[in-house]
Amino acid sequence: MNSPLLDIGYRHWNGTVQNVWVRRAVVARHTMQACLRGRVIRFLVAVTWVLSLVTATAYFAVGQILVPEGLLRPLFELIMDDKARRFVEGISAWLALYPDVTVRLVADLLLLHLNMILQTISFLVVTLIIPRLLTRDLASNAIVVYSSRAISRFDYLFGKLAGVLGVFSLCWLGPAILAWVLGNVVAPDWSFFWHSRSALGYTLATAIPSMVVTALLAMAISALSAKSRIAVAIWLMVWLLTPVFVPIANMTSDWVAYLNFSHVLDRFAIAIFDPYRDFLLARESLPFFNTLFGRLKESTVQSFGYSPLAGPAIGLLIVSFLSLLILFRRTRS
Repeated sequence: MNSPLLDIGYRHWNGTVQNVWVRRAVVARHTMQACLRGRVIRFLVAVTWVLSLVTATAYFAVGQILVPEGLLRPLFELIMDDKARRFVEGISAWLALYPDVTVRLVADLLLLHLNMILQTISFLVVTLIIPRLLTRDLASNAIVVYSSRAISRFDYLFGKLAGVLGVFSLCWLGPAILAWVLGNVVAPDWSFFWHSRSALGYTLATAIPSMVVTALLAMAISALSAKSRIAVAIWLMVWLLTPVFVPIANMTSDWVAYLNFSHVLDRFAIAIFDPYRDFLLARESLPFFNTLFGRLKESTVQSFGYSPLAGPAIGLLIVSFLSLLILFRRTRS
């Protein structure tokens, strides 16, 4: 009697069970590989590193201008008018008297603006990678296979989150850290590393929570639909249409502006870096600075340089909670 072509009887599996962290790492690695596939995404990642070099170059230029024996100081003295020359001389005097404050202020401003630019580019990256997060797994029912005890739902989501954070590290956190390191390497004095340490701390305190919440939101939007176009459209609505709430908030209530997710991240960064504090310190310790900017209204300065931390922090917590709620409901087997 011929043996059956397909034996569907029970066979005990004697393979080695991988550690849970290995399984999570596999999900994270495949997520990063899927997200970074494509010329446009790799181009955007490359742009972020170029911007990091530009910021380091600006840091170098400022240092060489402010130091009396700096390489660029003679050139700028030739092309500057009297008002600009007095401004640079005043800043140089301030640097000599308060090197820690001056270096910190310059580093804070450069990294704050770099963080906001990197945030915008990361949003562009999210637009391209959203279908590659959970949307395609929902469309192909692959998530049902994953939930059949190959990996748990938590491990699956944890691996996806780690993969998205890996992508963000390439286009957000990594370039910001590189700008700080290179900017201080080419600075006129090694003490710049110590004086600008707060800028690095503010960068980490701003970028890491922002990356985590943005990654959770991107995954939640990706899980809302099994169709790529719908997921991308929802993200674009969240990113590009909600800014209309900011001018509405000026006419109604301030909390309405926090319905715009990018506004929440911007105010969170300003609350961490707090440029308004540096502005007040500069105005108090440097007389000519008060002469130039003392006429500005306090409300005008606060609108650009001051933000209470409570509002953005609560906004990030709410977005995180809603995103996790969507993810655990949409990924149930």
